Amino acid sequence: LDEIIENSHLLNEHWTLYRSILRSVHKSEQFNFEEKKLRTFERLLSALEIELFDGHIFQNCMKQKLPQLSNGFQTELSYATANLLSTYDAATASSKDEEIQLALLSPVTLFIFHSSIFHVQDRKTFRQIWDLHKRIPFIQVAGPVMLPLTSFLKRSLPFSGKFVDKKMDAAVVTSRQGFLQNTTQNLLKDVETYKSQVSAWCSEVVDSSVSSGSGTVQAGLEKVCGLIINGLVIAKNVSSLVTMIMNMHYTLSKPITKNSVLCCIELIQLLKTIECMFHEKEEVFAMTSSHLIQQFSLKILNCIDTLKKKLTQDKRYSDSSLDIIASFNLIAHCMNGCCNGPRKTICKLAIEVARQGKALNSDDNMMFVNIFRRIEVVTEYQSKVRAACDTSFVYWHRSIAPVYFSHVFNNPTLAPNLQYFFA
Repeated sequence: LDEIIENSHLLNEHWTLYRSILRSVHKSEQFNFEEKKLRTFERLLSALEIELFDGHIFQNCMKQKLPQLSNGFQTELSYATANLLSTYDAATASSKDEEIQLALLSPVTLFIFHSSIFHVQDRKTFRQIWDLHKRIPFIQVAGPVMLPLTSFLKRSLPFSGKFVDKKMDAAVVTSRQGFLQNTTQNLLKDVETYKSQVSAWCSEVVDSSVSSGSGTVQAGLEKVCGLIINGLVIAKNVSSLVTMIMNMHYTLSKPITKNSVLCCIELIQLLKTIECMFHEKEEVFAMTSSHLIQQFSLKILNCIDTLKKKLTQDKRYSDSSLDIIASFNLIAHCMNGCCNGPRKTICKLAIEVARQGKALNSDDNMMFVNIFRRIEVVTEYQSKVRAACDTSFVYWHRSIAPVYFSHVFNNPTLAPNLQYFFA
């Protein structure tokens, strides 16, 4: 919120004008008002300005008075922070998904919270988060607003000056510029790569059918599921690339070349091509989704039955074993019904209980993670496609429109592609 409000120049400008209008009311006799009420109203506005417009929303949350916290809570918070940070660090290393990068803020804010309430100065974790700028110079927040993790750390942690020197600050600036330069240089190559990927995916989608080919129905279901996942992955990668290119030029105040603009337009056209293909094959995907969920649920139930048999072989149950069996029963109950959001959340929590109880080996844990990830994609693919193919961000970069229109005017054969720009 601090970053969004700070970068909302129109909002800040209008707020300043509104405050100046109120000050001018005191000097005019044209308005019928009570001086006492106006003073009270101005005090309320001043308090609101301090809370919202001074960039201290997050810091004020950290400074709230909390009850006495035990050492056990500190240990648990430290463990959760380290676990989440390692998980998302590994995820961002292999994926450029904006949702994963945005989720990286969770362990970062937990680290800041832990440092603030327990007054801990963890240099190792601080440097681990700081070094993420080499791979993730900015995190996409909303619209053209991007949050640099390094600036967020320096602003939120008073002791950051002990760990950061001028060389590290200079390295951050150099890294951002180098990242933008390398991404821009490889943009044309990336566009051609994504073109071939989208073309191949569209061809497979056109030929897709659960009962087509010589394979079984199960093979057809797996093929359609793979097409849904691949389409989403391509769309998210394309969306992340085009938004990163345009927003980094905006944030760093770097001029964007005409070739880069045209490449970004081609990426936008690819996003709309994917969205249109999902819409065209909606009948196949919708018909398949319910069968896929039943297939995934059966796999989970079979695996749970096997794990429960291992636990029930021992006639002496410990408290931990009873908790794990109860979690397995809860998962089985949730799987025997509509796979909605609350049920999926409950299943994830129940699996976490079993995992912490060491009832799952690495293969079982990975199997559960993959199946629930597929269930989430299949049940929510429509909303995920809309989010991945949403090109409303072009509104913040509408200054590129004249460049594109001029290019189309000089090349009339490109006119049919205008529909994707306005989609």
